[in-house]
Amino acid sequence: EDALRAGVLAEPKRTSAAFFAREALAIERQNPQARAVLNSVREQLTSRIEEAYKRGDMNEAIKLLDQATQAFPDDKPLHTRQRELIQTRNAEITRNNDPNNRRIQGLEKYAREDFSAAIPDLEYAISQGKGSPDVISALARSYMKTGDLDKARHYFNQVPESRDDQYRSAIAALGDIAKEQGNPSKALDYYKQARQ
Repeated sequence: EDALRAGVLAEPKRTSAAFFAREALAIERQNPQARAVLNSVREQLTSRIEEAYKRGDMNEAIKLLDQATQAFPDDKPLHTRQRELIQTRNAEITRNNDPNNRRIQGLEKYAREDFSAAIPDLEYAISQGKGSPDVISALARSYMKTGDLDKARHYFNQVPESRDDQYRSAIAALGDIAKEQGNPSKALDYYKQARQ
C-alpha cells in the first residue's frame, strides 16, 4: 500500500505496488487487500495511459501500456489498447513523413500566417522533391516574415522564371530585401525587373 500511495505502480518492478501485491498473493491467494491493490494499480495505470493519450503524448502512453501489460500479462483489453496505440503512432509517423502531407500542412500554416511553423514543413517538402513554385515562394516569404532575409533571398532566387505574378512577386521581394539591407540601387533594379 505504501508503494501505491507513492504512485509507484509497476516500475521499478521490485519496489512497485504490483510487485508487492503479487508477493502477498503468492503467500495467500485470496488476500483481499492484495487484490484491491492490484485492481487499483490497473485502474491508475489505465487512467494515466488515457491522460497521456489525451495530451497527445503517444510515447508516454505506449510506455505506460508496456508497464501495464508486463504487470498484467493476462489482461487482453490492455494488450488490445497497446496494439491500437502503436498502430496510431505508426500512422502518425507515416503521415508526418509524407512529403505531400507536409507540403499541404506547410501551405496551410503559411496561409494562416504561422510562418515559423510553416518553414519545417515547406523545407521538408522541397527536400523530398515537392518544391513547386508555390512551395518555394511560400518558404521564401515565411523566411522573410520571420526576419531571415538571407534564406528568404536564397529561396526567392529559386522561384522559376516565368511571366506569372508569382515570379514577379519574388523579384519584387528581392527588391524589398535589398532595400531592407541598405542597397537602394539594387532594390530599384529588382523593382524594374519585376514590372517587366
